[in-house]
Amino acid sequence: MTALRLVTTVLITWVVLIVLLVAPSALLPQRWHSYVYSPASVGLWLLTAFVAPFVVCVAYWPWIRPSSRRPRSDGARNRTPQVRSTGPDTGSEPSPPGGADGAAST
Repeated sequence: MTALRLVTTVLITWVVLIVLLVAPSALLPQRWHSYVYSPASVGLWLLTAFVAPFVVCVAYWPWIRPSSRRPRSDGARNRTPQVRSTGPDTGSEPSPPGGADGAAST
């Protein structure tokens, strides 16, 4: 799923860049074409075509890479860990001398 989203993001970025390269020819007068499609402009566009996908992937990384903190379907992450004891449960405090009621034995 992550690879598919990554490839989709790069392809959409390239399509947008191609549309931005071709759009001025339909929108601007003919005399502007020599300025828009000059070697410097096309060189900058090529540089952008190589750099922009990385920038877009960094910007959309939360969408591309889904969170790994989602709970599992079997609920294993929501379980409390079981602590195994090695012997009988004696409690955390020792019992007072003379038994549990505190009376001294004779």
